[in-house]
Amino acid sequence: MLARVTEPWDAVALGALLRAMPSTDGAAAAGEWIDAELGRTPNDPEVWRAFVASSIAAGRASEALARSDARLAADPGDTVALDGREALLRACGRAPEALAAARSRIESLPPGPRRSLEEAGLALASGDPAGSVAALDRLSESAFQPPAALRAAALDVCRRVPAEEPGRSRVMRRIARDGILADPDGSLEFHAFDALGAASEPGAPAEGPLDAVRSVGDAAAANEELRAANGSWVAAADFLLAEGFAAAAAEFQRARLDDASDHEPPQHA
Repeated sequence: MLARVTEPWDAVALGALLRAMPSTDGAAAAGEWIDAELGRTPNDPEVWRAFVASSIAAGRASEALARSDARLAADPGDTVALDGREALLRACGRAPEALAAARSRIESLPPGPRRSLEEAGLALASGDPAGSVAALDRLSESAFQPPAALRAAALDVCRRVPAEEPGRSRVMRRIARDGILADPDGSLEFHAFDALGAASEPGAPAEGPLDAVRSVGDAAAANEELRAANGSWVAAADFLLAEGFAAAAAEFQRARLDDASDHEPPQHA
């Protein structure tokens, strides 16, 4: 069993093991191993996260929350025990306390993209879409450029803001374009979000959004690396369809197909 050979300091291998064990060994066996491992290394954040996740999955969130409470009573600065506390409170049906815990944790973060992302998610969960848009706007104003994964997470929060919220389309397109500029050969996902922002802009003229979507698609198709990623184009079209923008999905896909026809080798008689 991999558990017997994993070095305690190898966080990557340990994380992979903890994710795989419920499928390979069964949920009960995984839970027993996690409990034993937590007893051996109580301050390992990876093991604690696995303990929280397995407790929630097994319907034992209240027991895990009691354990977190006990640790924090002994040491209010126990950052390991704070990790996952919001999820445990939500699982126990204590949503207002979960939001308060999230707010307290976020306020302790230093200014920067991570804090802006967390503030945006919290505002949305608290029923404040305007506050979420404002926090996402700060993400792009930071002197520290966020990694692609953080931008993608921010775009997912922005996607869940109601389309009619002022500034939502602008912020979505700004974050997506920043991602494209940071890595032009990277994921087509940023182009798809740029297209979604264009398609969902409130009050735009009837043909305006589709023209903007076509421009986004044309720019993506002009990139040789992106043009060759057929599966990504299908996924992008499916994404726009799932968001309720069938015409935009078709226009985005058409940009790639039209561009592909321009690159076909000449036919010889």
